[in-house]
Amino acid sequence: MRIPTHLIKDTSVTSQEKHDAWLFYLHLKTFHPLLAIRVFTSFQTCSQHFNQYESLKNILFLSTFFGAATATKFLLEQRRFYIPRSVLNPALRLNLNAMNEVDCQQYFRFGHGEIRQLTVSLQLPEVIITPSHGDRVLVVEGICLVLRRLSYPCRWFDLQNQFGRHTSALSRIFYYVMHLILEKVNHSIMFYDLSQEDLISFADAFARKGVPDTVNLFSVIDVKKQAICKPDRHQRSMYSGHKKFHCLKYQTLEAPNGLILHCSIGDDGRRGDGYVLRRSGILQYLRNHAIFNGFVVLGDSAYPTNDVMISIYKGRQLPPASVAFNAVMCPIRTSVEWGYEKIVRYWAFLDFKKQMKIQRCALVPMWRLGVFLTNCLTCAKGGNQISKYFGVAPPSLEEYILKSLN
Repeated sequence: MRIPTHLIKDTSVTSQEKHDAWLFYLHLKTFHPLLAIRVFTSFQTCSQHFNQYESLKNILFLSTFFGAATATKFLLEQRRFYIPRSVLNPALRLNLNAMNEVDCQQYFRFGHGEIRQLTVSLQLPEVIITPSHGDRVLVVEGICLVLRRLSYPCRWFDLQNQFGRHTSALSRIFYYVMHLILEKVNHSIMFYDLSQEDLISFADAFARKGVPDTVNLFSVIDVKKQAICKPDRHQRSMYSGHKKFHCLKYQTLEAPNGLILHCSIGDDGRRGDGYVLRRSGILQYLRNHAIFNGFVVLGDSAYPTNDVMISIYKGRQLPPASVAFNAVMCPIRTSVEWGYEKIVRYWAFLDFKKQMKIQRCALVPMWRLGVFLTNCLTCAKGGNQISKYFGVAPPSLEEYILKSLN
């Protein structure tokens, strides 16, 4: 196994040790020794001596019987505040050019040319610097880290060997690059801009599958439930009584060209589809833009029927016309499930329930980024199962990203 870091033992007392010793002395002067140790270890990174039972007993004994000043001086001389430094080996950094096309697609879901297109089209800085710790990373490496993390469930420790960085640095770079991308494309994830020609081609595609000519259908709407790990707090708000697990809910619009046109900001698992619909603002968006006049979206029986939306009829004793309508619309409505399958197939980390910890991870931004990257993959591959079924080609990768930035 390649280890990108190695530990260096300083021979003399460092300034960081002196700073930590001074903080520990202030805690001993303020609190009881047991409470002082607890507070000191809770709010900063400490050496291994403060994490071992036998060593902690010795530290508590010194602090109790010899006073704050004597105990701190003795611990400093014994190097009990020392934390070994991690030094990176630049030779083990990610080298994308040394990776063949097959491995590149396996690790990052995109090929070499598609990653370069992503890098150029997103217009991110050539060198990205995290604000808190000043980690410097090339934009290509930052994007590859985001793609690698989402592509399959893995630990930061597993990525050390591939990217040549410490686990904490990998985590900081991942979240910072993720938010940089979302800042640029957040509007298109919420509501992707369509032209009149797009709407007409979508309606024609649905008409070829049996939708009546009087119904200008251009998209299908539904709610996806993302299973998450059981939270420590607010468990009831995240629990879905229908599916019997803790989850987050996202509302999406699926177009016949395979693109996800809309993804809501995420709601608690206990919320119903009607609440998610109202909070997303999709009805107001469709009504406020004249381009959507005369066009509707299709939902299941949980959705209302109005000027911009139609739904499947609910019930057993339905009139023949309603039964015929459901027979045509139900197979079309299930196409939205293919879009959900794409997200969790390409970005399997989002479907790994044990890592979906809402109080420790940015779950909603990761899911929304997964939606954007899924659309990018659809454009890069020239289509998917949905676009082939309806016979409508998606835009090119460059065209989709440039339109998402505006």
